[in-house]
Amino acid sequence: MDDLRLRIRQFFGWLVGVIGIVAALIAGWSIVEHWVKDQSTLSWMANAWVLFLSSSLLVIFIVRHFQTLRKEKYANITPLLHQTIHCIRNAETFLVEQNPGPDASRAELEQHLLTVKTIFGNALDQVAGIYRSITATHCRACIKLFYSVGDELYVYTYLRDQTSHEKCLSMDNKRVEENHDNLEDNSSFAKLFSENDNVWHFASNNLLADRGFQTTSITAYQPDHGMRTDVLGWFSRAGAKSPLPYKSTLTCVIRQGAFTMMPKRGSEVVGFISVDSESRGVFVERWDVQMLFTVADALFRPICRVIAAQREAEAKGDS
Repeated sequence: MDDLRLRIRQFFGWLVGVIGIVAALIAGWSIVEHWVKDQSTLSWMANAWVLFLSSSLLVIFIVRHFQTLRKEKYANITPLLHQTIHCIRNAETFLVEQNPGPDASRAELEQHLLTVKTIFGNALDQVAGIYRSITATHCRACIKLFYSVGDELYVYTYLRDQTSHEKCLSMDNKRVEENHDNLEDNSSFAKLFSENDNVWHFASNNLLADRGFQTTSITAYQPDHGMRTDVLGWFSRAGAKSPLPYKSTLTCVIRQGAFTMMPKRGSEVVGFISVDSESRGVFVERWDVQMLFTVADALFRPICRVIAAQREAEAKGDS
């Protein structure tokens, strides 16, 4: 019922806006009539030329203003990006230099991993802050890793930024307990995991209109909904209360592949880092993906150490 009221309000809001625009255009026509009335061809051409120049300069000014504004935002986030890499470096240093050793108990290993998680949480807070700054919208950040059940791989949320972590902790734990997030049922993630596709990021500025997007996250947030966002139809995509708490997203793999000194090294994907926004059309794929890859690449080695420590802890008792 609340969704219906929301859509009705949105519909009447658009209707009133359209009526207002049409009325303004009709009323404004009388001004045009007074302006061109009783003018010679030469004066009419002069007025048209002045109007054309003024409009062109206004458009150039607006475009240039928004370009400069975006560049200023990218310049402003450099301290946050530095702090993000700073936290990741600290996490790896702690993993190496404060390793409890092979004789550590399960409790000691779990405390060690909890401390590392706190350091990574600080990094994700910075990542969320970066994208909040450049998009001027509320953004979340998370790291997703894998676990296996038999021959099947599942995705789980290893960590979120502090704000969303507290809100989603119960749901994230439940998703693991129920083995809710099979990798193959998350088509966007599965494609990133595939060596054959050679695609290492996913970006969407409007998930409601993305027909290729399918995720088990929808049924986690809304169990009675399907796993596709585009089943809502055009009106809901236009009006749109999303089944997810976000409408735009970027995801980059945490991966190591071949490079010059190791040309035969296979691709190894250990997880993903994702950023999402509750608004549409906020990410510039050309720049924002590369920035997220900077963080993803820095995460590869410490995340590998975390996974090794998790397995060591599990081997010391029931997981």
